[in-house]
Amino acid sequence: MAKLRMALAGGRRHGTACLRALLEAGVDVCAVFGYPPTPSEQEVEEPVCELARKAGVPYHDEPDLRTKPAKALLRELAPDAVLAVKWRRLFDAEALAIPKRGTFVVHDSLLPHLRGAAPLNWVLILGEKDGERQVVAAGGVEHRPADDGRVHPDDGQVAQRG
Repeated sequence: MAKLRMALAGGRRHGTACLRALLEAGVDVCAVFGYPPTPSEQEVEEPVCELARKAGVPYHDEPDLRTKPAKALLRELAPDAVLAVKWRRLFDAEALAIPKRGTFVVHDSLLPHLRGAAPLNWVLILGEKDGERQVVAAGGVEHRPADDGRVHPDDGQVAQRG
């Protein structure tokens, strides 16, 4: 069986943790898209761009995968799937159609209820019972939950699916 070829759109420590887990799982990570690290990120954690460079994975400071150059690059890379973690922008339908198996989004709160800045903070402030959610994206919006399970912020585990 061929290795899964995946692109990661990851920001902040979530992106770094997911990239590390993908590499440890033997996934063929063909590219990482990210945001330039902030000074505070550089002081307290390894930015996703540094981990990508150390692992020999091409890194692109590209915060918007709806642009024509970004979509052209995605087509050239031909990933089986895109994993978006701590990603600040929606994907448009054209970008979502590029990966063969889909685009999967991990968000700090249930969507669209707590979309926006600091979603995990609002989960805690509002006393929400559900934390992170995995969704399958389609048509430029978060389409449906990947499953009926929930991942809570204090679990400290990454769910693996076979």
